[in-house]
Amino acid sequence: MEVYFQVITEGEALREACEKLVKFESLGFDTETTDLDPFAGNIRLVQLSNGVETQVIDLKPFREKGDLRTLPELAPLRDLLGNPNVEKVAHNAKFDGKWVKQHLGVSVGGFFDTMLASQLISAGDQDRRHSLVEVAAYFLGQELDKSQQVSDWSANELSQSQIEYAARDAATMLPLRDKIWERLKTDELDRVAKIENECVTPVAVMEQNGF
Repeated sequence: MEVYFQVITEGEALREACEKLVKFESLGFDTETTDLDPFAGNIRLVQLSNGVETQVIDLKPFREKGDLRTLPELAPLRDLLGNPNVEKVAHNAKFDGKWVKQHLGVSVGGFFDTMLASQLISAGDQDRRHSLVEVAAYFLGQELDKSQQVSDWSANELSQSQIEYAARDAATMLPLRDKIWERLKTDELDRVAKIENECVTPVAVMEQNGF
C-alpha cells in the first residue's frame, strides 16, 4: 500500500492543511505517543488522512513554543479535532481521544472506532482478535507492519520509517471503515455501532477523571 503524506512542522502549513481537511465528511485519524499513559508521556504525532493524502503533524516543534492547549498556531487543529461534523475514523479511538484531551485540551468530536465495530461484528467469538493488524487482515486482506510501534517517538528527529508507519496507519482507516460499515449494515448492527461510537469520548473523559 503506497501512502502519500506531508509532514507538518509549522503553523502556516498546518492552517492550510486543516482548511482542506475540514471539507471532508470522514478522516482517518491516529496519534503516536511517547508512553501509554497520557499523564506520563507526550503526544508526538497527529495523523489525518482523507484517503488519498495523509497529513503527519509533528507536535514537537509546536510544544517548544508553548502549551499545546493554548498555542494559537494549533487552533486550526484543535478546531478540526473537536468538530463533530467531521468523522474521525480511528482504531481503539478511546486511546487517541484521551491523549488529545490531555495534551491539546479538546474532546474529539465524531468518532468511528474500527476496533469497537470489529468487536460488534464478531458477536463474542473468542477466537477473533481485534488489533489493527488483525482487523486490517480480516476485512482488507492487508498486512500491516507494526515494527515501528515501539520505536522511540521522543527522538529529536523521527526516521523515515517512523513517519511512513504513522502515515500508513491513518491512511488505512477510511478503506477499513468502508468495509466494516458494509458488514455492520448487513448484520443490522449499524444503529448499535452508532450508539457505541457516541459513547467513546464521554467514556474516555470519565476514565481520565478517575471513574
